[in-house]
Amino acid sequence: MTALTNQQILEHLKLLNNWIYVNNSISKEFIFKDFIGAISFVNSVALEAEKMDHHPDILIYGWNKVKINLSTHSAGGVTEKDFQLAQKIEERIK
Repeated sequence: MTALTNQQILEHLKLLNNWIYVNNSISKEFIFKDFIGAISFVNSVALEAEKMDHHPDILIYGWNKVKINLSTHSAGGVTEKDFQLAQKIEERIK
């Protein structure tokens, strides 16, 4: 899998809600009403990531916040697969 160019990444980001490109990855922070909501979300992301065999960096902090960073380490940057997983993550919060 080949890393996308900066321009390609910026174009793909237009299709997602509040994701940013930083430190060679795409990232988003999610805020939930409580700890259980945050953990439930992380578990649902984990199941989807496992199906795709594409595992994000996930940070749980402040009892109700989750930050997700996506990049394809083997490609040295952001790929189409990262955007596919980001879209699936977005579907989890709708």
